[in-house]
Amino acid sequence: MGRFVVVDSGDLEWEWKFWFATQCSNFGYVMEMVDGDDVYISRYEGEDGEYVKIQADKEKLLQKLKSLKIDECPVCGNPKCTEATREMVKDFMEAVEKYEGKEIYATFFVEYT
Repeated sequence: MGRFVVVDSGDLEWEWKFWFATQCSNFGYVMEMVDGDDVYISRYEGEDGEYVKIQADKEKLLQKLKSLKIDECPVCGNPKCTEATREMVKDFMEAVEKYEGKEIYATFFVEYT
């Protein structure tokens, strides 16, 4: 049981299980923080969650993820959620680093409940 971020389509394989009773469904909010400069992030509502579409130059996305400072969760501000969010970004960044292409096109589904 739990909430997940799962790949819906595209060429970047990655999955995250939100920390139970600690982390809010904040992947889309965090990805919006790196939007711009050859990194395009769009979010749209689905029936049971949201879709986060990423179109990005791999190196630009990595630069932005590495320089991302998360002082607190952009949704709830809870310290434990902030810690989980930092781990999520680190895990996502590792998946991007392993990706062999130059351009990333992927859509992720973020479960709300």
